[in-house]
Amino acid sequence: MKKVLAVLLAVILLSVPFSGCYKSADVLTIDGYAIYPGLYLYFQLQAISEAGVKLNYLYSGKEIFDQTIDGVPARDWINNRTIEYAKEFAFVGSEYNRLDLDEESLAREMGYYEYTLRSEWQQTNYFYSRNGIGYETYSKVFEFNLKSNQVFNTLFVEEGGELETPEDEIKEYFIDNYTYLDYLRLPKTDDEQNALDTAELSDLRGEAISMLLEAREAAGEADSIYVDSVNTGLQAAFELYLETNDIPEDETDDERNKIVAEDVVVRSDNTSFEGNFIDNLFKAPYDSFEFLETELYFYIFCRRSMLDDDPDSWKDYKTSIVTELSADTFLDYVAEKSLLLSYSENKGARRYFSLNKAYFV
Repeated sequence: MKKVLAVLLAVILLSVPFSGCYKSADVLTIDGYAIYPGLYLYFQLQAISEAGVKLNYLYSGKEIFDQTIDGVPARDWINNRTIEYAKEFAFVGSEYNRLDLDEESLAREMGYYEYTLRSEWQQTNYFYSRNGIGYETYSKVFEFNLKSNQVFNTLFVEEGGELETPEDEIKEYFIDNYTYLDYLRLPKTDDEQNALDTAELSDLRGEAISMLLEAREAAGEADSIYVDSVNTGLQAAFELYLETNDIPEDETDDERNKIVAEDVVVRSDNTSFEGNFIDNLFKAPYDSFEFLETELYFYIFCRRSMLDDDPDSWKDYKTSIVTELSADTFLDYVAEKSLLLSYSENKGARRYFSLNKAYFV
């Protein structure tokens, strides 16, 4: 399962119609899978793009073909990599069949994405069409990605899978990278979004510290199995904020929605907060109100373990966690197994669709 490279080099095959005796002839046959011209050209395009990346974009146009990649002439490297992509395509197909995965489910998924796929094709078809790649191939590659996901889930995610990721590893990752967050934050700007001056910041910092102490005291007094101490502490801090700033009663709810958040699920790679906040959050102890000043806010926050509320909560995130832990292992698995596949080639067709017909614009 190799994702299409994000940046494709502007490779345009010569504007010679793809006609003649090789227009419909299969270029390769791998483990019973026919690699027709459109697929072959797609994989060749991927290989050329990857070659450009490996050469750090130091060369342009046909200069790429005259270089050396991993000790191999670039032309040979690209041709070999094209076959590797084709083998991976065939291997995932054979694994899909071996595991007897649900064809109806795949068809439903393809139907679900049909509109999006055709919309994307409308935006990219000129590029692909000029490269001899039609919508059928574009759709086939997308189907390959869906099959890859199903194979990955069956092998690595599902209980009893042949390469199932151990539960202890998943839970450890969950504990280290997921948390509940409750917080109250005060912006370092006024109502018109103007930055506060030094004196105003000092006053606001003092107010935030007072709110922190209020939260800790209230949470400590409410610490029992019958009372939510974190909620109590946060509410006490918010009430002090209302009192200090003389917020009218009819504006209380709006003010709370602006500065208070509870039961927020946060991942360690979350980008919704400033970077130093996330770093400090995951270093903070559980169930303790802490204070942090960032570039934009003063935070009074509390971190809570998601396992305390529900010991099985990690299961809701199992697929994404296993993907983080095992995606590279799956790619290696596909690459290694696919190399073992034998193939036959239509030498005339490969010569016809060779790199010699490519130029760059």
